[in-house]
Amino acid sequence: MRSRDAADAGLISATLADGAALCLECIAKKTGVPIDHVEAVLARIGKTLRIGSGRGLCSACLAGRTVVRLV
Repeated sequence: MRSRDAADAGLISATLADGAALCLECIAKKTGVPIDHVEAVLARIGKTLRIGSGRGLCSACLAGRTVVRLV
């Protein structure tokens, strides 16, 4: 894993650590990780941590969309 990938994974993991359910857009806004890179980083995080995803309300923007959370 490149150092930038590791840093992105750390940022996203920390953002989700409080149990919030966030949409990809809000994860990108909160972490500064480009939106087109967020899914790939989540897939890498999912190899070591359990990530749940599904339709729901985003804890940040309150929009009904696909959200992810650490479980």
